[in-house]
Amino acid sequence: MSDRFHQTPNWQPIAMLPVIAQLIDGGLSDTQEQYQTLQQAQGRSYTLDDDTIRRVIKFANEQKEFLHIYAEQLTRWKTEKLSAAQKLEIERLEQQLVKFRELNTTILALVDQLKEQTIEKFLAKSDEEIGLEFLLGKLNFQ
Repeated sequence: MSDRFHQTPNWQPIAMLPVIAQLIDGGLSDTQEQYQTLQQAQGRSYTLDDDTIRRVIKFANEQKEFLHIYAEQLTRWKTEKLSAAQKLEIERLEQQLVKFRELNTTILALVDQLKEQTIEKFLAKSDEEIGLEFLLGKLNFQ
């Protein structure tokens, strides 16, 4: 993990709530798209490569660190004197973070399965192993 995650975050004033909201909402949206893409790969054998899997794992782990920072920022804001609209937005964002965390965990579990089905794993197999997988119906290239 890089040193940037071990540094003290630069906590933001409540005026930055819209920016943090955009980061959380945008990150969740991007993660949902990534999950849909990975689900499509799950049904098709050997469509991803090892580098893609490594990048997804690295990105998901970095996101996990940011989720903790976002949660702490929201918690800090909740101790301030807030308007009703700010309170509602912070509550909404806390719910978004719950969804974000769950999806991030789901992606990491899915990638853990997919890493055994990369194109490099396929190319490392013998013709006999590939033939047997084909006969057993374990190969799906559609």
